[in-house]
Amino acid sequence: MPLALFPDVSGTTLSGTEISIPRDLRSPWSLLVVTFRDDLDPLADKWVMMARRLATGTGGQLQIYELPVVGKGWRLFRPAVREAMKAQADDADERARTIPIHEDRKRFRKALDVRDDDTVHVFLVDQIGRIVWHGEGLLTPPQVAALEAAVGESLSALGTTDLRPMPEPDRPTGEGLPGMGEPESAAPDAAPPENA
Repeated sequence: MPLALFPDVSGTTLSGTEISIPRDLRSPWSLLVVTFRDDLDPLADKWVMMARRLATGTGGQLQIYELPVVGKGWRLFRPAVREAMKAQADDADERARTIPIHEDRKRFRKALDVRDDDTVHVFLVDQIGRIVWHGEGLLTPPQVAALEAAVGESLSALGTTDLRPMPEPDRPTGEGLPGMGEPESAAPDAAPPENA
């Protein structure tokens, strides 16, 4: 059962904008892609690609944010961490949507009701942070279909039924993106230190 609300968090995007979630969410719906390890970035990118495809059909009703949870122990090094991540970002869009989160990892996982940090967690939330859908792990056809359905239902609830997310012309709904079924890396990540 999903949580009622996404926990309050704040940070600075890689492009330098301070933002608090959910207070500063501007679109009626947001997809929050949460990672706890650097080696999960390729999988997070696949979720973001899918979300961007869905957002294209929503007329600005769906926003996407990437939330890499860096850890509380790195709080003093926020500028250096942000600059390192910024250097790895592909473009201005990625820098604008990526918000490093400097929170205690264990507490944040507990607040999200997430048992572990070995995969990507994705949350569809409304403007006040209510969670209406939670996905995790590989972007499989059932997960793609579930996300598409959740976005479609959420937009319908706004009375914007003409802004349904559309599948790509060369694939049926729910079939996902090329290469998205690749296994996740089992290699341990050199995680930043945590403060208990």
